[in-house]
Amino acid sequence: MTLVSSGSTITFAGDGVQNLFDFNFRIFKTEDLCAVVRNNEGQERSLVSGSDFKIISSMDSESGGRVQYPVSGEPLPPGESITFYRDIPYTQELELVDNDPFSAQLLNEAFDRGVMRDQQLQEQVDRAVKYDISTPEEDRLSPQELMRTISDARDLAVEAHAGAVEAEETVLSLVSEAHEIQTEVEGARDMALTAQSAAEEARDSAIRIAVGDITALRSAVPVLFGPSEAAEGTTVSLTISDHIEDGLTSYELNTFDFGTASISGNIISWVLGTTGMDISKSIEVVRRRRGELYSDTAVHQLQVKYVPCAGRPDNGLC
Repeated sequence: MTLVSSGSTITFAGDGVQNLFDFNFRIFKTEDLCAVVRNNEGQERSLVSGSDFKIISSMDSESGGRVQYPVSGEPLPPGESITFYRDIPYTQELELVDNDPFSAQLLNEAFDRGVMRDQQLQEQVDRAVKYDISTPEEDRLSPQELMRTISDARDLAVEAHAGAVEAEETVLSLVSEAHEIQTEVEGARDMALTAQSAAEEARDSAIRIAVGDITALRSAVPVLFGPSEAAEGTTVSLTISDHIEDGLTSYELNTFDFGTASISGNIISWVLGTTGMDISKSIEVVRRRRGELYSDTAVHQLQVKYVPCAGRPDNGLC
C-alpha cells in the first residue's frame, strides 16, 4: 500500500442546508479525524467526534470518507465554516517479533502512518512564521527575540495610539476654547450693536429736542396754490398757504432744470423755460428745518403752452 495524497485538511463553508461533508484523505481510526468550526468573528470551536459529528462511511479508504455534521440540530449557517483534519498520534504501534510470519500490510500501514505524521507536521509548519531560506544567520531572530520584537512593536503601537488619543483630546479642547472665544466675540459684537443703537437713539432724541419730532413733521406737506397752465417763458407765481416763518424753516425748490424758481415770503416765482410743444412740467417743494428734511414733497403740476412766433416760415420759437 502507498500514500499518494499529500493533503490532511479540508474546509467547507456553511450554507444553512448542507450537513454531509466528504473529506479526501485517509484515516485508520475514528479518533484520527478531528474538526473545528470557525464563526464569522474568526473564533474557533473544537468539535467532539461521535456527539458533534460522526463518520458515516467506511474507514481505511485511500480516497477518504463522508462525515455528518451536525449529528442533530441546524446545518452550518452562512458565514461559518468547518475544517476536518487528520491528527495521528506520535507513537509507533508496530512490533516485529523474530520468527513470526511477516505481514506486509502491517508494515505498509506503519510506513503510511509515519508519512501521515510528516504531512501533519508539514501542515503545521506551513501555518508558522518562517524566514526565507536565504536569510543570513545573523538576521534570524530566536523565538524569544521575535516575541520581544513583536511585544516592543505592540507597546510602541499602544503608545502611538495613546498619543493620538491625547492629541485628539487637545484638538477638541482647542475647538471648545475657540467656540468660547467666538461666543465672547459675538457677545462683544452684540454689546457694540446695543451701544450703537443707544447712541443712535440718543442722537435722534437730540434731534427731536432741537427740531421737534421729524416723523410727525414729515406729514406736513407744503400746500401749494397756483395756476394749472401758463405760456412758455412766462413767470408763474405759486403761494404756500401753510408757510412757516420762524427763522428755522426753509424751503427747497426743484424745477427739474425747466426754468428757475425763487421764494420770497410765501410766494414762489417760477420763470418757465421754453419748449417746442405743449408739455406738462412740475415743481417740487419740501420744508427743511435747520437743514434737516422734515416734510414730504409737495408737487405742483403745470401745463406749459407752446407759443409759436407768427410770420416765421418754420413756425419756430421767438
